[in-house]
Amino acid sequence: MITTFPLGSYKGRIENIAAYIRCGKQVFRSINNRPANPRTFSQMRQRTKLSNILSTYRILSSFVRESYQTRPPSLTAYNVFVKNNLKATEVFLDKGEALAEACMVVEFNISEGTLPTIETTVSGNRLVTSLQLPLGVSINEATTLGEVSFSLVGCNASLRYGDKISILYLMQVRPQREINFYMPHAELKLYEFVLKPDSRIPFYTLVDERLFRVKDGYIGTDEYVGEGAVGYYVHSRKTKRCTEYSTQSLVLLPGTVLCRTYGSVKKSYEAVANYGAKERVRVESGKLKVESEELKKDKVTAVKVDTNKRMDTIETKGRDFVKEQLKTERGKKVKGEEKREARK
Repeated sequence: MITTFPLGSYKGRIENIAAYIRCGKQVFRSINNRPANPRTFSQMRQRTKLSNILSTYRILSSFVRESYQTRPPSLTAYNVFVKNNLKATEVFLDKGEALAEACMVVEFNISEGTLPTIETTVSGNRLVTSLQLPLGVSINEATTLGEVSFSLVGCNASLRYGDKISILYLMQVRPQREINFYMPHAELKLYEFVLKPDSRIPFYTLVDERLFRVKDGYIGTDEYVGEGAVGYYVHSRKTKRCTEYSTQSLVLLPGTVLCRTYGSVKKSYEAVANYGAKERVRVESGKLKVESEELKKDKVTAVKVDTNKRMDTIETKGRDFVKEQLKTERGKKVKGEEKREARK
């Protein structure tokens, strides 16, 4: 229900009524406080996926709060991060792992914007980007930021001086086997530099050299980075109106395999069972079928209630029919007696 509020705007909730402002208008919306079954298999499966996304957002929040250039004003960066990654990622955590803020590294979306995307592909044991450098150019400890900036701007039409390049390395940390309660988690390594042609700063003091290697004229990782995912590269540019970003997602390093275990069908069933879904799950003919025990009970109860109502209706109609019959017979008797008296 959309209406105007006589005493200004109101935001909040009163019992099952929520109030908020949308497009300058006061909106009142009712909320269902008693859903039929808030613990179905689908709902609990969604919650097990949400835990990993929330753990990742806590780690990336300082960056992604500003990196969604095209998000609607009505949505926060948190809303967009969850919306973009809820369907794209398949990792399931049980209650214990969620409480411990465990985190599995997968290919999370980390930015949205109007600048061209820097593409990243897997090549053997390396990640290779679409960023080019002149053939024969190499980067070593003596190479300066100015030299790298000159080469990047000269070979990539989408780059300009003053642009910022951000490299996010979300490192997967495995649990130690000797510690049973220790959960897998992630650590963020963020490297940023601005393209400046006159900078004399040694380039590898700004960036991990394992994440910025040159091979066959393209920028990429080396073969010894480890396990995790890399955001190659978030390209941002400041304008008078706003800061523009490229749309980027993390790309898994070739040696990252832990997410496969936590994204399996078996793990999803275990996590949902741990949350206490009130359903029985079975697989028939390759298709997942979910049968709700509570729904079955509700159906049986509904049938019983419907049957009782029908019986009550039949009994009521039967009683009414008998009453009508009695009234008719009484009426006939009265009329017969009146005729007899009239003849006398």
